[in-house]
Amino acid sequence: MYWLYMVNSYFRRGICKCHTNQKASVMQLKKSTEHIFCLLSREKAKRNKNMKKTNNTIIGACGEHYVAAYLSGHNLIVAMPRAGIPGFDLIVSNEKGGHSIRVQVKTGTQATRKTKNEGNIYLWSTSYAAIERDDKYLWYAYVWLHDWPNGDNLPEVFFVPSNVVVEVMKACKKNNESWPYFWMKKDDAEKYKGYLGFQSLNNAFASVAL
Repeated sequence: MYWLYMVNSYFRRGICKCHTNQKASVMQLKKSTEHIFCLLSREKAKRNKNMKKTNNTIIGACGEHYVAAYLSGHNLIVAMPRAGIPGFDLIVSNEKGGHSIRVQVKTGTQATRKTKNEGNIYLWSTSYAAIERDDKYLWYAYVWLHDWPNGDNLPEVFFVPSNVVVEVMKACKKNNESWPYFWMKKDDAEKYKGYLGFQSLNNAFASVAL
């Protein structure tokens, strides 16, 4: 019977040792899994950040090309300089020559809000650096893409002289807004919208020639 007791004792120790090793393996696997999950989460966050940056870049390029096509369709000469030039996106002139006008394009997919005090407004993110750019040779083209090109609504474009943008941005900075933006009441924006805004821009060539 003694030999049977020894066999059982040895067998139990073997099971206990096996169970301990198995438990250690499970713990190690859990730690490895957590580490991999952490790495994957970081990689996913990095991809999402890069994707967001890429999407914003694509949206911006979409607006710039739309404005370039719009102005070209109205017989203006449009040049798109190399990407990354600060302060403007397009150089525009007419067939008569003379001084060209620089155009800074700002594009949004959701450019409208309804506020308690002002009612329906348009707004676009705009840097406070615009305050230093009060220049008769500089205009802004604010674009609301709507759902274009995936839907039937065409983009809306507003041509705004830089002095108007400067005044709005000064007020925004005075209010200590953490997110700088240019905004217009919907009714006030009509004079800058589409063909009316284009006419103002086109007429500006006569003033810059003086």
